[in-house]
This record gives sequence, structure tokens and C-alpha cells, in this order.
Amino acid sequence: MRLGRAGRLGVVETIAVDSRRRLLLVRRDGVEHLLLIGGAADLVVENGIVAGREPAAMAAPARSRAEPRFAQHLPGDDA
Repeated sequence: MRLGRAGRLGVVETIAVDSRRRLLLVRRDGVEHLLLIGGAADLVVENGIVAGREPAAMAAPARSRAEPRFAQHLPGDDA
């Protein structure tokens, strides 16, 4: 246990995949790495993740005003 000083290494989050395997999100010096551990071999799923940033695939896309709404394609919709 360290007192008065944040460590360079830490487990950010962990989740069970099944009874043997776990996904770990670890942070080292502000950079996160996603690891799959507990199977036949441990695996680095993704490395070099900027801490605190949401992946582009998960971020809500910016909606353009020129983009038509889905409801405009439904019959009888006056929106």
C-alpha cells in the first residue's frame, strides 16, 4: 500500500467473461491496456488506449442537419 503518492500502475476495471477468463483494463502512466487473462494464454486485446477517452465506435455520432430523420421515411409521418 502506498501512502501519499499515486502509483504508476493500477487496475481500472475488471469483468468476468466466463468461469475462467476475465477482462482487465489496466492503466500505466495514464495509458490503458485491455487484457484477457485466465485462458490457455493471456492476451493483450488492445493497448495504448488514451485514459478516459471513449472509443469512436461507442461515441454517439454527431448528427448533421442535412441528415434525414428515420421518421421522415415512414408513411403518414408529418414530422
